[in-house]
Amino acid sequence: MVRDNGRRRICGISPDELSSQDFWQAMDRVPEAAPGAIMGEVAQEALAQLPWGDEVMAFACTNFFTWIDSGNSRPEMPRRGRNKAHRYHLRQVGLALATTVHSEMPLFHHVHAGNSPDVILF
Repeated sequence: MVRDNGRRRICGISPDELSSQDFWQAMDRVPEAAPGAIMGEVAQEALAQLPWGDEVMAFACTNFFTWIDSGNSRPEMPRRGRNKAHRYHLRQVGLALATTVHSEMPLFHHVHAGNSPDVILF
């Protein structure tokens, strides 16, 4: 543990090192497949070690609309589609998430294009 102005910090990182620019520079060094692989390993280890019964998962699909400009062609995933907020003119991204029922620990996630219907993904 590192002390910062008398406060203990578990991760050892000072708040000055947590700018958005530092985040994006760090994320540029992470291979695209790494987060999914890491989450899969953590979920497998958790399922092997924690005493759960038969009922281990809750699964949900949702979407998030964005304010990404229509003229911005760089992001490929945000697409126009149906959403609960009736913001069909905005681009959106979908998220499928599986968690444990009791502890709500994430076991699996999948981010998908906003024009993909949840029922097909499920």
